Amino acid sequence: MRKLRVLTLILLPPLLSACAARTAPPPAVSAVPPGVPPVTEPSGAPEEEVWTFTARDVTVVMGQPAAPYIEALGEPQSLFEAPSCAFEGVDRIYTYPGFQLYTFPRDGIDHVLSIQLTDDSWVTDKGLYIGRGLEDMLAAYGGGYEQNHGEYAYPLGASVLAFLIEGGEVAAITWRWET
Repeated sequence: MRKLRVLTLILLPPLLSACAARTAPPPAVSAVPPGVPPVTEPSGAPEEEVWTFTARDVTVVMGQPAAPYIEALGEPQSLFEAPSCAFEGVDRIYTYPGFQLYTFPRDGIDHVLSIQLTDDSWVTDKGLYIGRGLEDMLAAYGGGYEQNHGEYAYPLGASVLAFLIEGGEVAAITWRWET
């Protein structure tokens, strides 16, 4: 119940402001702002395949140092910081239009913990966005998921792409690093 309340508080304002009807799926990426070079892979890329999220021609790799992505994505709409409960240092949430980038500290460097979509303006690599149906998710990603309390989690290496299904529709999409 608490999880539902938290998700409602996070997702309700953007959902209320989003368009009610859609004639075409939202764009997968937007143009890179002038003067920002695309970042597709940081130094020290993972040795195993993991889920990635692409925004503004920036491909964010779960578990990698966050600084190159944050620089390439530009100024966030907001930044939330709190002492980390699980690590030494500060956890951060960078809010951009349509998504949030969560970081965690490791060895004094912030790493990408997760990306959570906050509205239907971004899509996955297979065209899924918030509001699509469970059957669309299954058609796109198949049956290799782990299901827990309405969440359908597709593991890949040390990362997970998770869809929260409520009322037969995708209510949330999260890419996360499994630390």
